[in-house]
Amino acid sequence: MLLFKQGNVLLADEPNHVLVHGCNALGVMGAGIAKQIRLIYVEAFEAYEKLYQDKGLRLGHIQTITYKNNEYNPNCLAVINAITQPKTGKGLQLSYLALEECVTKIFEMVDRNKIPNIVSPFIGAGLAGGDPEKIKKILIDEANRYPKINWTVYLL
Repeated sequence: MLLFKQGNVLLADEPNHVLVHGCNALGVMGAGIAKQIRLIYVEAFEAYEKLYQDKGLRLGHIQTITYKNNEYNPNCLAVINAITQPKTGKGLQLSYLALEECVTKIFEMVDRNKIPNIVSPFIGAGLAGGDPEKIKKILIDEANRYPKINWTVYLL
């Protein structure tokens, strides 16, 4: 089920959730929610940066960094870096195909691991310049395949 909620995704109160955010394929988390995640979830940024340096980042790839005893938000089990943008800059940066691939992989992973909740910002609708209606359709189409999993999109 896809839900929308006002608030700060970094303070999400859904129990046992994974935090998903969109990333570029350049190994940089310099703005928006990615910058905040870089500062708070340092391991998630370091793993992302290392993957970029070692192998490069491919659109549609997801990288999961698990957290035990998360001090910042005890409800957050993992951060998922979803590679949805080829680059940064002005205008449309979001790849809808990459977003679709990431969303499918995320739902498959959380279903396989019996994780009940996913939280995210409105991936691609902010600095990446994506069309909110197209993004919403991608999320709804996949969420309908997994009725036992809640994906909550946090809006500022």
